[in-house]
Amino acid sequence: MPIYDANPWSPACEAPVLRREDNKFEPAENPVEVIRSILAAGPVRVKEFRRLARARGVSLTQLIRVAYQAGARCRKCGPWGPKGYCVWELVGPEYVGLIQRPNRRGYYAHVWIAGREVQVKLSDELEEAQQRLNELRNSSS
Repeated sequence: MPIYDANPWSPACEAPVLRREDNKFEPAENPVEVIRSILAAGPVRVKEFRRLARARGVSLTQLIRVAYQAGARCRKCGPWGPKGYCVWELVGPEYVGLIQRPNRRGYYAHVWIAGREVQVKLSDELEEAQQRLNELRNSSS
């Protein structure tokens, strides 16, 4: 049974606040990891994404900010109008190529594994690193 906390007509209160005693919210320790785990399997419709995030401790006020920090983007699917819908999904890194790290031997690349962007060492030799990068690109598509 909802309980109204304040008198909506008093000057100290701008609007009545609806409080539910049975709906206790516990914030997630790492909301970015929660978002990545929700989207790791693929795109999720917006309503389902909000429901899952809320159930796992990500408040709706911080949801968009945290989702962008996690590397997720919202995009429209289907036609415009009532048959269309939007989904949240993890987006791969914009630059996927060979990287040389300062003061370290070898060639590295940014890849996505289980919804997380990680840097992987490919090889110490350029030709072998290029071959492994092409294998990673072909296996992800």
